Amino acid sequence: MQRVIFGLLLLGLFVFPLMALGRPAAQQIKSGATIWAENCGRCHNIRSPQERSDRQWEIILMHMRTRANLTGQETRKILEFLKQSN
Repeated sequence: MQRVIFGLLLLGLFVFPLMALGRPAAQQIKSGATIWAENCGRCHNIRSPQERSDRQWEIILMHMRTRANLTGQETRKILEFLKQSN
């Protein structure tokens, strides 16, 4: 019985985390445009990225990151998208 429990413990500690490493998280796969549309579109009418300068988008995203509960990676992807589209 102890061997079975020990085996399951080893599986939980080593095998399952290794399996998770092979699968990228959903947010890592999404593009900045997709994240922008999904998050910003909840509360705002989506505007053209050309409406604001790169500096203005940086300021807006610093403010909205906390309000929209965005991760740092999501914020960087959105900002990269907006700057490329500008």
